[in-house]
This record gives sequence, C-alpha cells and structure tokens, in this order.
Amino acid sequence: HLELDNPVYLSYHDPDSDYWLYCGGSVDRLATDETTGEKMVVEVKCPYLRHVFSSYGLCPGIPEIYMPQVHYYLWLTNLRKAMFVAFDPRATSPLIVRDLARSPEWDRRIEAALARFRPYLLAAYAQIREGRTNG
Repeated sequence: HLELDNPVYLSYHDPDSDYWLYCGGSVDRLATDETTGEKMVVEVKCPYLRHVFSSYGLCPGIPEIYMPQVHYYLWLTNLRKAMFVAFDPRATSPLIVRDLARSPEWDRRIEAALARFRPYLLAAYAQIREGRTNG
C-alpha cells in the first residue's frame, strides 16, 4: 500500500551545495510505503502507441530511455527507491510496475554531467542579467 503525494517541482535537497541553484525537476509523484514509511519517487508513463507500451513489458527493469530521468530524480530527492509505472487501458495487462534502487554509479554520472553543464548555465545567467540591466 502506498500513500501518494501531489506532484511537485523539487530542487536539490542540500542547501549547502550550489546544486540547489540550478538542479530541479518535476516528479510525477512521491509515494510513501505505508508498511515501512519509506518515501519513493514515482514516474508514470502512458504511451499513446501500443507497441511502445508493449516494449515496456518486455524489459526486465525500467526502459533504458528513462534510466537517466529516474536516477536523476533519485539523486535530486536523495531517496533510495523509485517506482516506474506504465499504463495503457487498451492492453490485456494494462499496468506495468517496476522498482528501481538508487545507484552510486548513476549518482557519479549525474554529478559529472552537471559539472560539465554548470559553466554553460552560469554564462547564460550572466547574459540574462546583462540584458536586464542594459535594456
């Protein structure tokens, strides 16, 4: 049994890090496992194309294309678990649910990507500030 929170835009969980300045995301839901009290990220997909939904069912875990997104949300929220949910009411088995655990390897990959991204973002911020003060 899960208790679902409303969807919310989240920023990075550690205000002592400058990540909170530019890291955020809009998770579909946060859920609380009623038996353990543990919070988790919930990512929901409702693909329009039947073959896309069917391909999700063939994956042993979550589809590879969503791994960066879901792992980023785990890193962002500092949570340990995620649940990937796919739904298609036209399918014989319309619901697919997959669990995912946080990965230190994915955390490193995310932080490396953010380190590469940060200078571009800060340069864009500077240009925006210049434009506002000059015009």
